[in-house]
Amino acid sequence: MIKLVHINSINIITLIMLISVFMPFPPFIFGTYGEVSCLLAIVSMLFVLMFSGAGKVDRPAFLICVSLFSLLLIAILRDNERVFSDFLELSRPFMWFVTYSLFFSVCLISDVEKLISRILSTLYFVAVWGIVEVFIPDHSLFHDLYKLDASVYRNKAIASFIAPYSFAAVMGIGFAISYARLRSGCLPPVKGYLILGLFFTAIILAQSKSGILGMVIITLAFEVRYPRIVSAVFMILICTILFYIIVSFKLLPYVSQFISVVWEAYLDRGVAGLAGSTPSIGNRMDQLEAVNMKIDELPIIGAGVGKGYLYLESLYALWLFRYGILGFVILASVCLRGMYISGRLRSEFEVCSLRKALLTAFPFITLYFFVVSISSNVIDQFRVALFYIAIIAIIRAMYVNNKKVWQGTMI
Repeated sequence: MIKLVHINSINIITLIMLISVFMPFPPFIFGTYGEVSCLLAIVSMLFVLMFSGAGKVDRPAFLICVSLFSLLLIAILRDNERVFSDFLELSRPFMWFVTYSLFFSVCLISDVEKLISRILSTLYFVAVWGIVEVFIPDHSLFHDLYKLDASVYRNKAIASFIAPYSFAAVMGIGFAISYARLRSGCLPPVKGYLILGLFFTAIILAQSKSGILGMVIITLAFEVRYPRIVSAVFMILICTILFYIIVSFKLLPYVSQFISVVWEAYLDRGVAGLAGSTPSIGNRMDQLEAVNMKIDELPIIGAGVGKGYLYLESLYALWLFRYGILGFVILASVCLRGMYISGRLRSEFEVCSLRKALLTAFPFITLYFFVVSISSNVIDQFRVALFYIAIIAIIRAMYVNNKKVWQGTMI
């Protein structure tokens, strides 16, 4: 019998990953109800923790949930073209809060090192899954179980994440944490570069432009923040060689064609040429323009949800329309608070601990999040949001635990 609650147990995290990441709910059969079923499972696990006395409610998280819910409700009521499915979006803040509360509670009663290790193991498995999927001649089974069988998704690494940019959004988390572990000496060079190569390959095979851009940016940011000439040169050399092999030798024709189109657009018209290099980039710009035409001149609060007449993929367009500037302030505050906590806690843990690696990587994970959100409403997708919210909850729980230690020391 599985023990759900035990001081040294993280079996509940295993259940979360199995249900939330690996359980299939085909969009053409379940639609939004698949996410609702995962939410109900998480609510059930949280109730188990509450009943056992181990469940905790973090007051700041609850206030954020209420604030976002209120902003979204105001936006819906302001919209004259609302449809019934708009009201289903009110479950989003609740979904984030319940997910956060579950991870937060588990962190307070479990070994955080093992919990982070379990999350990393899930990321490794998903990365391999996505890479293998690309090379399977007929991988219609994966499409039938996890996503729509559309030609645009063929020959791309996606795994269970419905869309390639969602898959890339999650792989960037593994890339940032692994980079921090490698640079701190916690991973031997060969093993460290192999793991980085795994996540690098997964993001490249997803063919997500924002994912690739985010990976390049956090690599450069890491080298600027923690300069090490040899490491920087080596990383640039590896990326250059991989880029040359993929494009010049056409070992991966789908990826090489995608990179070539973007590269040629850049050479022809510079940065301005990137906007029209592929239809997906143009679509994101059109969506932002559509939002700009429907919102107020100063969109402090949201103007609507738009499920009936807008298809918004970029988080920036979606949040501006649904939550307004106040929503962005709340989101930025959460990220900035997490960065403050990670900076304060880093000195509390040994160099080679996973906790130290996560705290070091968090600012770069945040940076990656905002870059990849250009093309994806990342935290509106349950399977993607799970990982980002889990990281926020883990960092917050570590801070709460250490705050008790600090106060005890002062006494």
